Amino acid sequence: MKKFNYLILGNTGFIGKNLQIFLKQKKQKAIGFGSKKINLLSLRESRKMKKFINKKTIILYLSFNKNQSNANFSDYEKNIKMLKNFFEILKLSKPHKLIFFSSQTIYGENTNNNNTTETTIPDPTSYYGIAKYACERLTKIFCIAHQIPLITIRIPRVYGPGDDPGNYGPTKFIDFFKKNKTLILWGDGKERRDYLYISDLNIIIMKLINKNFSGLVNICSGNSVSFIEIINYIKKITKINFKFKQRRRTRPKVNHIMNNSYLKKIIGKYKFMKVEDGLKKLIYEKN
Repeated sequence: MKKFNYLILGNTGFIGKNLQIFLKQKKQKAIGFGSKKINLLSLRESRKMKKFINKKTIILYLSFNKNQSNANFSDYEKNIKMLKNFFEILKLSKPHKLIFFSSQTIYGENTNNNNTTETTIPDPTSYYGIAKYACERLTKIFCIAHQIPLITIRIPRVYGPGDDPGNYGPTKFIDFFKKNKTLILWGDGKERRDYLYISDLNIIIMKLINKNFSGLVNICSGNSVSFIEIINYIKKITKINFKFKQRRRTRPKVNHIMNNSYLKKIIGKYKFMKVEDGLKKLIYEKN
């Protein structure tokens, strides 16, 4: 593995925290900041990061205001402002490479996608998704203008130990199962989603860096599962009934199935964690 200095912006979140731990385990120099240490909404505070950026620095930009479910227009504006202040620092200190963390949501939360590739037309329908796509595009324009190599990654729901139990999917389902709580399943639960285990994300990011890749890529397993399948996996693994009740859905029933053909062309063969195996880890492993 090549030696770089890694700067993680947004290292207090689930993904950023895991990436920093992973990099240090690989004997890489990795530092990170959350909003309490460097508030990107303040240009004055943003300047603190300048001394950590040089031609050997790879920046992982995960900083984002609010999550998908409760973002509003004010959050959109804050995300644009944070990015603008970040750009002002990059004008002063040019890194080796920038990795911008985008999201599957830019393809559309309410849009049925059975084969989402990097060429699928974006159709974000939430303030979160719109902000992600706007920041993604602005970052590309800026990096071209300032000749900064850029990797933009679009990821589905990432899960694993330490994930927020409020995230609907494997983590929340396991949390409800362990607490013997009744899960609400919207509709028949047969819509399909792609889930990515945190260790797979960490490894693939390193592979992209070592391949000296620049550009846009979906990081996904390519193996979608439905909510009802997750419930059945938990029953199969534990031999215990999982309590849930079905409610009439309030949003359209859509699939979000991602295609990882382009990713495999870049990094070669890679064996992703199956959701069933990821569930076993969440159920039985402490970390």
